[in-house]
Amino acid sequence: MSLTQHKLRQNDIQIELRHRNILRTKLTVNELLDLPSDTVAYESVGRCFLKQPMENIYGVLQKTIEKSEEEIKNLQSQEDALHRNLKEAEDYLRELVQAKKASVSAD
Repeated sequence: MSLTQHKLRQNDIQIELRHRNILRTKLTVNELLDLPSDTVAYESVGRCFLKQPMENIYGVLQKTIEKSEEEIKNLQSQEDALHRNLKEAEDYLRELVQAKKASVSAD
């Protein structure tokens, strides 16, 4: 049961990180939209920067947002499954305790 709770906490942290990534990427897109279309832009690739048209930069940022949103959906479905497992474990333990109490009071 504590393992499930640990996984739930990790899952929440991952979801929060993805939300922050989306926010940061949207802020970057908004800042880039303020720039003229002929502005020179560079994309980070490893330890170097490649000159790219602004459309490519927007595309990369949009893909990053879409990927993060998809990961959030997957993490939320995992979280739902973990909540179900935790509820089942709690119910099982509750039944065990009640059965033990019933057997002790019957003796």
